[in-house]
Amino acid sequence: MNPSGPPDLPTLPHSAQEDNHPDFSHVYTSAMSCLRKLSALRHVSRDKLVLFSMDLCIVACGIRLGYLFDAFAIRDRRKEPKDVLDNCLTELQKEIPLFRSVSLVHESASDQIFFINVRWLQKFCKSGEGDSFVSATTFVAVQGSTAQVASPPPGLATLLTNLAHWSGREQLQGTCPLSADKNIDIGTLIAFAACILQFPVAYVPVPQGEDAFLAGVPLDVYECVLQVDASLGSDANPPEKHVMSKFSCPQAISGEKAELRPKEIVRKLGACFEGRLKEARFPGSMRVRHSVETLDRVAL
Repeated sequence: MNPSGPPDLPTLPHSAQEDNHPDFSHVYTSAMSCLRKLSALRHVSRDKLVLFSMDLCIVACGIRLGYLFDAFAIRDRRKEPKDVLDNCLTELQKEIPLFRSVSLVHESASDQIFFINVRWLQKFCKSGEGDSFVSATTFVAVQGSTAQVASPPPGLATLLTNLAHWSGREQLQGTCPLSADKNIDIGTLIAFAACILQFPVAYVPVPQGEDAFLAGVPLDVYECVLQVDASLGSDANPPEKHVMSKFSCPQAISGEKAELRPKEIVRKLGACFEGRLKEARFPGSMRVRHSVETLDRVAL
């Protein structure tokens, strides 16, 4: 923990690490084999299927808590995308037991779909570390091109608690509807996504007719890039590199907060993920890229 600011990103509870000793190469090869057989994914290119499989296995192996689906478009117009993906997850769970800890979570207002290791989330809450997702994150309120450090959205803790309660059921079946409560605002939902994706910085937009957020604002941009060894099963077409996560922080904010300076962010990301990669026997390493960018707008 860094005494000058928020604690480090939460690490996997010890009891969760003892449940499974995954071999990432085996899980990835099996997942690719399963996904290739699914008729609903026949239109998906090999490269996109590889990215999808990598992100799913990263969650299933406990390297990362969640993944926001954005790999490809679903072409089956007879079914909702969440139903198609739920069927994909069901097939993975039949063939690979590790995927039984993963559930689909659907946010209806934005139609966003998450794959979340809900058993891991439940263990965090049972071990008393459930608040670490919130306390380890710095929240930045954004209104147009103005940004300032803010408190967590008041509804965020409830969202995480409800999801953990749902994950505590004996049998996890079907998709978890995230926002049955229509009073949840977009700022809370975006902050929720950042916590699930384990970003050290979470934007909380304050919409007031603004079309562009952080336009022309210098940003510290971070990418967690997995360098993949050739041993990750040549038959499954593994990538040489895989961008596991990408996020940003306004330089004006990182200049004010010691815990958000690039050197400290890079340290936190290493402390968070390197042990998990080793535990999952990931065949490769992680590199954190830092750059400075100024954009016309930032997608929150």
